[in-house]
Amino acid sequence: MAAESATQSNHIEVKHTNPFFQRPIIETKTVGNDRVIQLRPIEGKQLDSTGMVDKDLFIGTNKLHGIYDDNLQLWYVKFDSGKIPAPLKQRWTSFQQLFKSVKAYYLARNIEIQEE
Repeated sequence: MAAESATQSNHIEVKHTNPFFQRPIIETKTVGNDRVIQLRPIEGKQLDSTGMVDKDLFIGTNKLHGIYDDNLQLWYVKFDSGKIPAPLKQRWTSFQQLFKSVKAYYLARNIEIQEE
């Protein structure tokens, strides 16, 4: 029982009171002003034909980037080549919001974000 209490006392939970504190995104495991979001089709499901989906996104020859603009202090998405779909032609105040929008857009098309 003494060993259990020792391990429990070593666990420290940190809570941030600042609502603007940005933690690294667990899904992408990256930090920085240019984050690559890798996509893959959901196994067993057919790709939805609505919206623009470039097949090169799955093999790595075209990549989706989340980019932070230092001048505007906003996030936006960009492909290495090609046009961004209309629902993703916007700016976000945090990478978490950008990631959530991209994830929802592509999940509706049977595409998921690839974990690294």
